[in-house]
Amino acid sequence: MLRKNDYDDPYDEFYFGENVIQFFSGPDYDYYIDIIGYEEFYKYLVLACEFYVERRHPEHKEIVEQKLKEIREAYGLE
Repeated sequence: MLRKNDYDDPYDEFYFGENVIQFFSGPDYDYYIDIIGYEEFYKYLVLACEFYVERRHPEHKEIVEQKLKEIREAYGLE
């Protein structure tokens, strides 16, 4: 399991910066790594939420929309 403080030391060789999100994929988190900003992450989050609401849980639409709004406001996204 990864924890926030695993990658938050700017002097650590694995430090990837602030205000970005790092994605891992593969069984040991070693195969693919990508670092994206909040705006790009939010676009993917919206797509995932749309899939969740439209195909799995339409009854959760209002709460999902509210949470997305809170995220947009918290990170100053449009």
